Amino acid sequence: MNILVADGDSDHAGKLAECVQKMGHYAFVADTIEAACDIAKQTRTDLAFVSWELPGGPGFSVLGSLQAATPGILCVALAGQNERERELLARKHGVIAYICKPAEEKIIRAIIGCVQRRKSPTR
Repeated sequence: MNILVADGDSDHAGKLAECVQKMGHYAFVADTIEAACDIAKQTRTDLAFVSWELPGGPGFSVLGSLQAATPGILCVALAGQNERERELLARKHGVIAYICKPAEEKIIRAIIGCVQRRKSPTR
């Protein structure tokens, strides 16, 4: 799968991309909203991990653009803290999960596994 990591925190983005690659997937890293949209258009992204604190505006503002650029893309919101109001807003924008940073590898693996099963042509 092609997986986008959109996060202004380069350390966190790098660790998340490394986890994605260890699972045998392609990881594309963006540090701004504009870069995230460009990558999604160019790579036919299957899954995007999008930081709430993405430079260029709140991360949720890019979700509609990502979904328009790549029909069928699934998005996960990354947040620095767990706030119920933020989670509800993220869910209204169609995210499949809302997780706090730093993202634990076992959670990332579980999300990617679920997405793989969901996108499997044998379903």
